[in-house]
Amino acid sequence: MNGWRAWFSLHCQHEYFADRRWPGLRVQPSAASAAWLAARGLRFQPNADGGVLWAPEGDDSWAADAEQARLHFWLSGVGGDWLYYTALAQPATLGLWCFDSRQCRPRNSGALNAAGPLAAPCLPAMPWAFDWPVNPPVQAAVLSLIDPLAARGAPPVWQALSPAARLARLPLRISGVAEGRYQLLVNDAQALDAWFGPCPADAWGVLTVDAPRPPSARQPGKVYQLQLSAASRHWRYQVLGDAATLADCQLTVQDSVSGQTLTFSDQGPVQTAGRSGRLWRSPAPLTLAQQAGARYQPRLRAANGTLDIPLPCPPPEARAPDASSELEWLVYL
Repeated sequence: MNGWRAWFSLHCQHEYFADRRWPGLRVQPSAASAAWLAARGLRFQPNADGGVLWAPEGDDSWAADAEQARLHFWLSGVGGDWLYYTALAQPATLGLWCFDSRQCRPRNSGALNAAGPLAAPCLPAMPWAFDWPVNPPVQAAVLSLIDPLAARGAPPVWQALSPAARLARLPLRISGVAEGRYQLLVNDAQALDAWFGPCPADAWGVLTVDAPRPPSARQPGKVYQLQLSAASRHWRYQVLGDAATLADCQLTVQDSVSGQTLTFSDQGPVQTAGRSGRLWRSPAPLTLAQQAGARYQPRLRAANGTLDIPLPCPPPEARAPDASSELEWLVYL
């Protein structure tokens, strides 16, 4: 943009897609962050990769404020199946995936999720006022909110005493605290790790960045990267047809990326909808891809040469009916 310079950009990619661009992804600043930016004449411009934050050319009047700024950006869109095709470091739970630039690895690299499975914490989103259950009941408990990523020894951002009465549910009425991720301590024992503050109903994640230094001719605008890997799943094929012919067959998949040919294990005969067939299962999980056919070439061959045909790749929605995480595809010969 003429008259503007990029202060920093947010670049989100997913390995599942051929071009790594994530269709439907929306990135937008939280209401509090948007107000902070507007008050200083800064603009956030969303794009297909995430977005760019622009600063006026030749105006650094906002730079001193930025040294202490922590900005939050909501992640939404992408549909409900994104967790299925995303590699996860731990089982998925309901909540808000919280990415923070203070956890970049390597430090200060801008990598909001290091290469590999999604490892950010998935936390509940809490309002500023709620009741917290405790067992056994307590009275005059010391309630504290701390920033788990702050420097060691940093004081609580909020502290209060619960009522003198012995209560099994402690009323929390938090004020004077900026939105963000905090841990609730009850008598110095951690009770809750959560996002505190308003949260849009459609948000599934939040990017928190410590504002970098203003760009210069020697130091261009910083890039924060969120790179997610595709999940790997076992594939299963149910092939229905002549039992004698199928018993003589072998199912293989050629992987054009690794150059390997995987031979599926024969799981034996099956009966589906009154028809006989045979079940094959991949020896190892295969990395999911939106355009799986561009990477994998499944093939069914009979040892006697009477059958040699390509097979379609199972789409990501072809999940096995036994509620496992495997893909299962039905083929009629």
